[in-house]
Amino acid sequence: KYCRSNRFNDINTMNRELVENWNNTVSNHDTVYFLGDLLWEGFKPYFFGCFILTDTLLNGRIFWIKGNHEWRWGKSLPRFKPLKYRNMNFLLIHDLADIREIKKDYDFSKFHYDWVIYGHHHNNNIERYPFINGDKKIINVCCELLDYRPLDFDYLISLDLNSIKRMDTISSPIIRK
Repeated sequence: KYCRSNRFNDINTMNRELVENWNNTVSNHDTVYFLGDLLWEGFKPYFFGCFILTDTLLNGRIFWIKGNHEWRWGKSLPRFKPLKYRNMNFLLIHDLADIREIKKDYDFSKFHYDWVIYGHHHNNNIERYPFINGDKKIINVCCELLDYRPLDFDYLISLDLNSIKRMDTISSPIIRK
């Protein structure tokens, strides 16, 4: 109900493809920013084991950001990450709605961000939450919009973000300003 996809017949097939896509994209030397919702809220008994398992199954050094499904159990996870990459400033966060709350606790005068990268919204409202919305300077990195693969920052920068008006998915045409 949270995403539009007939891609997978069952959860085991989905999990295998996600791990395979991840490891074909990410090397052991890469840093990955995971923007929340590793598992569904109802899987509370598996929460910490799931983080340990992903660290052994998935390539790269993973920097976890708390999603809304980790709120109750992931108290030690950060809610956001300011990131400077290739002369661009990004705010990495799970849900756009959390920005207002975070601004109460963090002084953003020390870090001006150009773009917000988030992961909360799936592909069930691409009109409102496309992969890239250049007018609002937001980037939706939910796995459904990225063909179930991690997004490489160098690729993202190569798109010339500031010239993009809109891009619905990673494989759709770019609409320039």
